[in-house]
Amino acid sequence: MSQLSTHNINGHHHRHHRHHHHRPQAHHHTLHKQLVCVYSESGKLDAVLMHRPGREIERLTPENKDILLFDNIPNIDETHQSHDAFADALRKENIQVFYVLNLLCEALEHSSQARAMLIAMRLTNRTMLLLMLYAKKIYKSSMY
Repeated sequence: MSQLSTHNINGHHHRHHRHHHHRPQAHHHTLHKQLVCVYSESGKLDAVLMHRPGREIERLTPENKDILLFDNIPNIDETHQSHDAFADALRKENIQVFYVLNLLCEALEHSSQARAMLIAMRLTNRTMLLLMLYAKKIYKSSMY
């Protein structure tokens, strides 16, 4: 049995039990003036970080789709419709949807240090391909 423990700022302790096979190491987060200790991955989802598919879908080819872990080459319009419907369904459940690109733009707009870091870390297509190959290797090894 796993637990979700909440300590508010006054030191009061609340414990909620959840069924789970193992108890992962606790992660402490300050949220809304409460210290939250989560021992379960099956609690209520409050927020998600998403990326709306873009030009990367147009770059899929029959030659690279397998290495990028795609079964087929998706239609970009259908992909957008499916993604938007999923994001809307999450919002209807009062789940906050944050987009990676929007957060990146905000960070770059407000921080010259973030802009300098991004320029210094600029990834080439070759670097991205190597990262994808490495991710695929890790994914395959975790299946066994």
